[in-house]
Amino acid sequence: MILLLHSCQLGWTRDLDPELCESWAPDGVHPTVPDEQYFVYGPEQDCIHARDEYIPDTLRVGRYVEGQTLMLNPHVVTLDGEWETWDFSIDYPGAHRYRSFWEFMRSRFGKAAFPS
Repeated sequence: MILLLHSCQLGWTRDLDPELCESWAPDGVHPTVPDEQYFVYGPEQDCIHARDEYIPDTLRVGRYVEGQTLMLNPHVVTLDGEWETWDFSIDYPGAHRYRSFWEFMRSRFGKAAFPS
């Protein structure tokens, strides 16, 4: 379950959760994830192919509930200007990524709730 933050509570992950940033690169080294693995979305995506070097720059828009939160990634932007969305959880070893917040919402609540 993810609870969205109020707009006055939004913030950069590096400021709101520095421990998370440190845990993903404790020695300061970030393994490189090639584009061929990173830019796979949907059922074929492997959540371990998140670019952990992006974590400090993500915008936290959800708060941890049962170890899960939601972040927007300004490093990957659609042609429409939407930031990539990360569903981050302790339940899987990485982040499930979506091309946009819209795509995330449609995947969670169905296309009927969020028609094109």
